[in-house]
Amino acid sequence: RRGLFGGTELARSSAVVIGHQDQGADTKVWSSCVMAAHNTALVLVAICVQVANAWVPPAVGRIGALAARPNLSAAGRSAGSAPLKMGLEIANDGEDEDAEEGINWMPPLTMTADVEKEDGAQVFPLFPLGSVVYLPNTEHILSIFEPRYRSMYNDILLSGGRSFATCMVNEETGQFAETAMIFYLDELKEVSQQTNDQVKYICKHQATRRVNLKKVLNPKVWKDGSTYLKVQVEDLEDVDTEETYPDDDQLLMQVFREVVDLQDKLKEEPRFSPTLFSMFNSETNLEDEEVWSLVNLWQTLANERVGAVRKKKTDEVSRRHERYGRL
Repeated sequence: RRGLFGGTELARSSAVVIGHQDQGADTKVWSSCVMAAHNTALVLVAICVQVANAWVPPAVGRIGALAARPNLSAAGRSAGSAPLKMGLEIANDGEDEDAEEGINWMPPLTMTADVEKEDGAQVFPLFPLGSVVYLPNTEHILSIFEPRYRSMYNDILLSGGRSFATCMVNEETGQFAETAMIFYLDELKEVSQQTNDQVKYICKHQATRRVNLKKVLNPKVWKDGSTYLKVQVEDLEDVDTEETYPDDDQLLMQVFREVVDLQDKLKEEPRFSPTLFSMFNSETNLEDEEVWSLVNLWQTLANERVGAVRKKKTDEVSRRHERYGRL
């Protein structure tokens, strides 16, 4: 990562630079710059959120007429987004309440009997992974310890498919997101002996493509944990893959550049490196992969900021404990 990210210190597995604040800046200038950076960052967050919404219905593959829209509501529905099924037919009585936020949730699981897949339909194991949004063309490492998922990895290795679906889970309701990501297993390492069988496998995956979940075929096992879920899926196809959005791309890159420049000026930590712009071939005609890369960069920055705050607070607590111990 050193070819892309400068600075004196790098956070592990991050795409952002750890810098140091300029303590000698004038207070008024500093406050003004911080506010400007904050406001600009909010714009970029909003734009990136809209782009991120492209991978969950009801958004399209790329942002549409972004500059002309006063809000960040979804631009339309992706192809193939039919009413959902959960071992039974689901009536489409209207849009989900969360649709305005770009996420469609499946109905809550009911402990119905197993159902058959439709002829010719795609079926994958389902490995729900909490509230994390997984983006296309990214790599992820998972530690596998639950018996049902140990079994799942054995099965995908034996079948040769090496793939499974993963989706977000609503933290409040337990519902699955309608849109899932297909993970392809690149590498698997058994670590049973090293971990005293606490962890069975450490696995490296590539997030390859997006799908819509159509049916959970064995919903009863979710509650008892006897084995892993299986789902019928349908490929999610963006409806505007042939369209270009030069004005939107230019706006997106302009705001991104402003954020990077302000972060560099303020020596904000963590921050983006100006060398990141070498990743993009054009600032007025972004490829889909480049848009996803930009979203991934912003997601990484947000995670690193959380980590930085956590470390700062932990260090502060440790210092206070040390002072208390010396009293």
